Amino acid sequence: MVRRTQTSIFAHYLAEAGKVAIIDYHSGLGPWGFGEQIVTQARQSAAFARAASWFGAALTSTLDGSSASTAILGDGLSAAPGLLAQAQVTAVALEVGTQPQDQVLQALCADAWLHAHGDCGSALGASIKQQIRAAFYGDADDWKGMVAGQSLLLCKQAIAGLLH
Repeated sequence: MVRRTQTSIFAHYLAEAGKVAIIDYHSGLGPWGFGEQIVTQARQSAAFARAASWFGAALTSTLDGSSASTAILGDGLSAAPGLLAQAQVTAVALEVGTQPQDQVLQALCADAWLHAHGDCGSALGASIKQQIRAAFYGDADDWKGMVAGQSLLLCKQAIAGLLH
């Protein structure tokens, strides 16, 4: 379903585009408020070099172990160049850290258990839902400010890249 939606949006809005920038937002991995800039191409590729020229040398790749994220097959970011074959696609994911990895994994496990065996309307269900929210959203002004600042920078860099 997600791929059909992405394909439809791309076909409708980007069918004539020659250059496309994509910023894909994620959270849960890494230190509090730190936004890791991740690409899904190999470091030796032209796409990685272009992304580095737009976003800077701090880019990591899911393909070489430099990222907190592992390589994922079938994700929307990796699919974008194939769905936009007429365009030069420069894509980056911003992965913003929230909690230590073990806490994020515990929240994911608790949420999976809740949906398989629990009652979402119970007090335990509400507690698990709060736990999963905290694993992926830093509900504090410093975290929100860090995300906003890093996002603004990426947007400005993407616009500059598109204009060149």
